[in-house]
Amino acid sequence: MVERRLDIKGQVDLTGGADASQYRVEVRDPRDDRVLGRGTVDDQGRFLVRLVNPDHAPHPAQTKHELAKRHHGISRLFGLHDVEEKLLSLATGDLVEAGGEGSVAADELKRDLHRLRADVAHFVSLAPHFAAAAEGRAPSREHANLEVHIHHRDDRGGAALVHPLAVTAEHDALDLGALGRIEASHDPDHWAYDPDDDFPRRKWGKQKVDSPVFSEGWTIAYLRFLTERRVPTLLKPYGVLTKNFLHKDELRDYWSFKMDMLCLPGIATVFEDNRAAQACFPGNASQKAKAELGVRFLPDDYLVTRLLQGMHPVMFRTSTVAGADLEVGFSWDAYEQGTDLTLNNVTAYFAFAGDPAEMPALAFIDVDGTRHTPTGNTATWDEWNWAKYQFMVSVFLAGEADSHLTRAHLNMEQYAVPMMMHLSADNPMRQVMGPHLRDVWGINNFGTILIFGETGVLAKSSALTARGVRDRLKDCLGGEDWRGYHPRAPLCDAHDYAHAANVFWSVAREHVEEWFAEHWDIAPDRDRARWWQEIERFSRDLVAHAVPYVPTYGGGEGLLGHTECAPGTDRQGRAKTGAVSGLETLDDVFQVCTYVLFHCTMLHDWSNDRQFADGGDLYHASLGLREKQPPTDGDWEAWWARAEPPPGAAAYTLFLSYFLSNLRWGYLLGRPPEEAAERTDHVDHDEEKQIAALLKVMHMPRNGGPSAAELLEGWGQPLDNIRARINT
Repeated sequence: MVERRLDIKGQVDLTGGADASQYRVEVRDPRDDRVLGRGTVDDQGRFLVRLVNPDHAPHPAQTKHELAKRHHGISRLFGLHDVEEKLLSLATGDLVEAGGEGSVAADELKRDLHRLRADVAHFVSLAPHFAAAAEGRAPSREHANLEVHIHHRDDRGGAALVHPLAVTAEHDALDLGALGRIEASHDPDHWAYDPDDDFPRRKWGKQKVDSPVFSEGWTIAYLRFLTERRVPTLLKPYGVLTKNFLHKDELRDYWSFKMDMLCLPGIATVFEDNRAAQACFPGNASQKAKAELGVRFLPDDYLVTRLLQGMHPVMFRTSTVAGADLEVGFSWDAYEQGTDLTLNNVTAYFAFAGDPAEMPALAFIDVDGTRHTPTGNTATWDEWNWAKYQFMVSVFLAGEADSHLTRAHLNMEQYAVPMMMHLSADNPMRQVMGPHLRDVWGINNFGTILIFGETGVLAKSSALTARGVRDRLKDCLGGEDWRGYHPRAPLCDAHDYAHAANVFWSVAREHVEEWFAEHWDIAPDRDRARWWQEIERFSRDLVAHAVPYVPTYGGGEGLLGHTECAPGTDRQGRAKTGAVSGLETLDDVFQVCTYVLFHCTMLHDWSNDRQFADGGDLYHASLGLREKQPPTDGDWEAWWARAEPPPGAAAYTLFLSYFLSNLRWGYLLGRPPEEAAERTDHVDHDEEKQIAALLKVMHMPRNGGPSAAELLEGWGQPLDNIRARINT
């Protein structure tokens, strides 16, 4: 018999007088929570758990049965038992365009589809146990998921706190490294700030993803995206998308994959012109509106509608310019720009025609100091349509950078890190925030590559350099604070975002207060004292790692929606240095919980799910053009041929806006069956209770009228379209 041995080693930081005898270590099988081995911590904080012939490697016959059962379950869940045939039927148009059956391009497409099927089979084989056991081989270098639980007996309450850490057995001796000082439910090496990042973000070690529910579930949603939506030729069309995605050494490492086909120049090699790229995607909101109206350029009121209802609900300011009541401006001079694409400073001015409850009209647009006035021309390029396009470039870029990436993704990670570091699992504050924050660090790590890093879409498809992007994000984050936050008041009846946001906020606050009444108010004094000490540590880290305060949109008088902007002074009226305020009262805790819940659900999904609607038509908006000024000879068509976005950058933008808008996973309502099927003990089952409590409040009639769920649907944000957490 081949002896199988696995050493699990690590170290706990005992500085500060911690008692080693209060710690014990267990290694468990996550499938059934069986204890496979135990160890203690010595006076230097070291521990060793040795597994010899571990019995968590299943019998070969059992393994084969489980693999077959798992394969059948996944195939049933998203119809992959005939994936090649299904994708071939979806790609019929591609086969015709490629030259028909028997052509070289068609044969290449078939090979790609066959590769996808192989990828799916490989994904299935990465079940959380020793796959090699099916062949009777020693599993020392195969794929096995274990859990290390570090228990610490808390002197204050005497409760045993469990610290799970998932481990993949890739080596005979696996060194976990220094786990650091254990506080509450925190493994600080696993949860620590990255000192090299410009933002308060998590430091990543070897392990890229904690939650197998999220990693497997997100992957399943991704595979369903491939089979249920006609992913275009852009991806060549399916095999390229899966290359280097599922063939990783371990399933949980999928966050660290390099999506070669998504990073330029990968996509740039696929298309020679933008028409080919645009034709690969279904019509978005602006294209459908053009078709209905029979125009090439949309009328002015469409632009105003998108400012009130689109992916970037802009912050209006009262205007002192003659002929205007409101204005919205974007200045990019402070941010480093490259030489390939251009970006203009632009301000649009609006005027109320009469009744302030009606939507304001677009009055004129100032581009780099030159005023342009409406012409009513919807058929051809002219300087007015050029000015509107320049304005939409800024709206789309700010929508991605400000609304989506900063206010949702980066803003919420700065709350997730201290939550995981300091709040124990039974702390009501973590119970409220945890289900909504639990994926943000993973998707942000993904986004570093794909969205806002050196190879990200903002640096590659806009005029901003990677440094310019990060400076913009940092300035925007500097204007975000939970203290005093409340969604803006509606500007008019058509201001769908403001109406929906206010209803959702009020329900979220009501839910938070009810949760604390049921879990905090009735708790023993010793638990509340312990929870408050954890909250104080959470608050200290939140404040200490915040970026410097920067006034939102430059601050100043007349900014509507100022209740969404970070206050410039602290509670004592002194000028702030850091953006985020500390927590001092239980009412502050309610406010932070409401703020986090709102941003992880309503605010994020409003922006994320409208990316393709506003950015999926290159002839309506893009992230940048190649020429800064209009033509001097009046030949607009020749100008557009020179100025339009480069095909690679354009295709990159189109795909990401389409992909992120359409990846379906983790919703408040209607959890898909595959998500339930993939649940494991890693998920805190109180999450279900918390979300159920929130939904109960959502469906209650309000003041004798419609429920919040009914109101949200009327304002374009039905409850079943809202994710429970940030995962796209």
